[in-house]
Amino acid sequence: MAWTQVRQFNIKRMGKRAGWCLQNCREGFGITTGHFPSAKADLESQRKNGTLHDIKTLPKNCAVPVYLDTTSQYEHVEVADHGTWYSDGVRVNPGTKVYGWGELCDGVRVVKWVENQTPKKSETEIAKEVIAGKWGNGDDRKNRLTKAGYNYNNIQVIVNKLLTPGTSRKSDTEIAKEVIAGKWGNGADRKNRLTKAGYNYNNIQAIVNKLLK
Repeated sequence: MAWTQVRQFNIKRMGKRAGWCLQNCREGFGITTGHFPSAKADLESQRKNGTLHDIKTLPKNCAVPVYLDTTSQYEHVEVADHGTWYSDGVRVNPGTKVYGWGELCDGVRVVKWVENQTPKKSETEIAKEVIAGKWGNGDDRKNRLTKAGYNYNNIQVIVNKLLTPGTSRKSDTEIAKEVIAGKWGNGADRKNRLTKAGYNYNNIQAIVNKLLK
């Protein structure tokens, strides 16, 4: 059982306008339509709906909005992303006067509680599956990894490392055996996936043919 990200946060798209903290956070989560006029209004809505939680329970595996007491009538909201806090597009130290963290941002859900969650594979295992084409591409891959509870950026770093020449990876013979087992698809799909993973398709196919004789 754990909190799982359902809407990915990206610091690069988080707004930086002073006095527009709620909109800045919303942009960071890729939310296009606002529901509340201020962080305080959003806070009060979460408190009423039961989606506001004590800061002591802040999840370290997700990005969530955090509401702070600034003695202002509008208050303030920041984002805690895997333990790192951001305010108006800039990394900051964790706040001290905090009301709590929310499951929603400006009325849109960004995390959900998943019951009886099956044990997750390691990030390295998932990176290898990404290379094998099992998680799609582009935004589809990013969304699927996030919904499954994985940190997309961490996975991508491992993928890049595995695909860097000189790093440890499976031999052509091991891959050929996986091809025979059907793990790399067929036809053009197989060729594209092997090539994208950094393997020489012709070499692999030659080994496959030899093994099947």
